[in-house]
Amino acid sequence: MTDLAGILMLEHVAIRNISICTKSGEPDFAEFHSYLRNCHIEIEEKLVFPLVLASASKGEKELVSRIEHIRADHKLIETLAGNLGKWKETGNKQLYGDRLPLYYRLLVDHNRNEDETVFPIWKEVDGNEARKAAKEALSIIESYGTGRYLEVIGIPRKAMDYLFGKI
Repeated sequence: MTDLAGILMLEHVAIRNISICTKSGEPDFAEFHSYLRNCHIEIEEKLVFPLVLASASKGEKELVSRIEHIRADHKLIETLAGNLGKWKETGNKQLYGDRLPLYYRLLVDHNRNEDETVFPIWKEVDGNEARKAAKEALSIIESYGTGRYLEVIGIPRKAMDYLFGKI
């Protein structure tokens, strides 16, 4: 069953993020990428992908191939972020400004691919395994810093508690 409150919270995050970008200009790229690497990608790589692959029907060679491509995207995103960091540090504003939209475009396309390929299979993951993964994901977030996480993704603590089943 769909969690309508969760969907609306997701929409609220999108609205807040659009508002932040149109008001304040450039968000803190280093902090955003730190979150992306240390929370989002970490959760996908360690928890989501293995469970999705284990839950998918046997013989899903295409799914395995697409997840390998998604993992390669993670490495490409990391490489581009490293270059962006160097360009910003060395004052190469032109190259940084030219390549930053590429980073976000790559990220958006990558996420769309995950939304279409990986996440629909999540419903096939055993409920106990999914709950265990959510607890492990929360642990990853806590290691990163819950306050930092909430600030970067733009949700209040009560929304996070709701999404993780703490309410």
